[in-house]
Amino acid sequence: MNLLRLVAFSQHQNSVCADIQIVGTVRTVSSGLAERLIALRPQIVAHACKSATSGYFGERLVGALLPHALEHLAIDLLVERFSLTPSSQAFAGATTWLDRTHGCMCVRIGCTSDDPAAYFQATEATLQEAVHLMNQLLAADKPNE
Repeated sequence: MNLLRLVAFSQHQNSVCADIQIVGTVRTVSSGLAERLIALRPQIVAHACKSATSGYFGERLVGALLPHALEHLAIDLLVERFSLTPSSQAFAGATTWLDRTHGCMCVRIGCTSDDPAAYFQATEATLQEAVHLMNQLLAADKPNE
C-alpha cells in the first residue's frame, strides 16, 4: 500500500514546510488517482504551476510526484478555507527533494500576506488534512493503475 507520511513541520519567514515521506514503491500520480483528485477538487487543474508547459497543474497532474500533488491539494483547501478567489495567489508552493533514496520531500507553502504568521497554524492544519485526503485517495488505487 502506498501512502504519504507527515514527518515534520518547520516555519520560515513567510512559509510552512512539511517534510513528507512517500511510503511504498509508487511515487507518482496515476491516472486513477488524478481522476479521483479532480472529482474531489476540480479547480486544482487550473492551478498555476511552474513545472507545467502551459503553466497549469492539470497538464502535469498525471505523473506528478505525490508530494507535488499534495502541495496543490493543500493550496486548494487553503484558498477555500479563507474564501479567496483562486486568482488571488495568496498562497504559493514548492516541492523539493530532501532524500530521494528514502522518498522524502519538503512541501513548502508560502503566504504573500503582509501577516503570514496569521496563516501558519491554518497552513499546518491544512497540510495535515491534505495528507489524510491524499492517503484516502491513494487507498483506492488498484495495483496496476
